[in-house]
Amino acid sequence: MDEAHRQGLRTTGTMMLGHLDTLKDRVEHLAALRESQDRAHASFGRDSGYRAFIPWTYQPDNTALAVQAPTRATSEDYLRTLAVSRLFFDNVTHIQGSWLTVGRNTGQTSLRYGADDLGSIMLEENVVSAAGVVEKCMTNNAMIELIVEAGRVPARRDTTYRLLETYNVGDDGAFTPAPVPESAIAY
Repeated sequence: MDEAHRQGLRTTGTMMLGHLDTLKDRVEHLAALRESQDRAHASFGRDSGYRAFIPWTYQPDNTALAVQAPTRATSEDYLRTLAVSRLFFDNVTHIQGSWLTVGRNTGQTSLRYGADDLGSIMLEENVVSAAGVVEKCMTNNAMIELIVEAGRVPARRDTTYRLLETYNVGDDGAFTPAPVPESAIAY
């Protein structure tokens, strides 16, 4: 990732948990990412390095490694790891909850544990579904509803985290896009 940052690419830092990792392994992983981000900021400025950190849970079904990891990370374990990452990363702006691997309810809860993003609505997905994930797609309205129910303001962004629009919820429960004022968009 350091080389990608040297080349001027912005990236995401990820961490799969719930395979053979220990808590010590997770802390070392977080520390390595934070140090990598510090190096990027020191060399290339604050607008370099990782855009976001994305923890996600290992999905062992239908994989050759399933026998090595007989248990999965629990929702509680995932949420604790996500919350620690929000505290740990003083230098990564966005923490993304992975509703795809932990389910909609835990994804929604991740917004109260430090996540400020739920990622994509996934119109099509083939990787984790091959490992047994059943719920792999979500509609735009379902995502908006999930975010509103969590007490947050739903917004659509691009891959650079530039806000494109937010959504208002009408008295009838309908969601309508609301443009983001130019002054709110960071370049």
